[in-house]
Amino acid sequence: MKSINVSDLPEIYARNLERQADSMRKQLAKRKAAKDNARVPPLPHWDLGIKGQLTREEIYEDRV
Repeated sequence: MKSINVSDLPEIYARNLERQADSMRKQLAKRKAAKDNARVPPLPHWDLGIKGQLTREEIYEDRV
């Protein structure tokens, strides 16, 4: 379906239908993006464990 005839509806109803259709398009786009992202390989990570313990203060000592 390419178009819907709303000529006999009040403008406020036609605008609401337009907003609803836009909302549905956004939901479908999010679902498609989520499925596409599922195929993306995970980022590399460090497999050798933790090398030491740092406190928040040590990490951000220049910002205190």
